Amino acid sequence: LWHQGEGNSSLTRVPIYPAQLKQLVADFRADFKKPDLPFVFSQIGQFNPDYAAFNKMIVRQPVAIPHTACIVTDGLKNMDKAHFNSAGQRKLGQRYAKAMLGLLVEKAAK
Repeated sequence: LWHQGEGNSSLTRVPIYPAQLKQLVADFRADFKKPDLPFVFSQIGQFNPDYAAFNKMIVRQPVAIPHTACIVTDGLKNMDKAHFNSAGQRKLGQRYAKAMLGLLVEKAAK
C-alpha cells in the first residue's frame, strides 16, 4: 500500500511522477523477488484544489503498471489542507483493503 503525493502535486512534478511510481513498484517487486506483487496506491485529498492534476494523473497509472490499483478519495473530508480527518482515514483504509483484496482475488484466479 502506498499513500503519498502531496510533495509531488506541483505542476512541475506531476509529469515525472508516473515514471517514479513505476520505478518504485519495480524496486519493491525486485526486492521481494515477486514480479507480480500487488500494489495499491491512492489519490490524495480531493478537498485541496492544488492536488487536482496529481489526482487526475494517478488514477491512470494502473494501465501502465500491471497488478496495481488506484483508489479514489472522493467524498473524504479533511482536518487541514493536506490530511484526511479521522472518519476519512478509516474510509480510506477500507478502500485500500477492498482494492488489495480485489488484486489478490484476481491473482488467485490466474
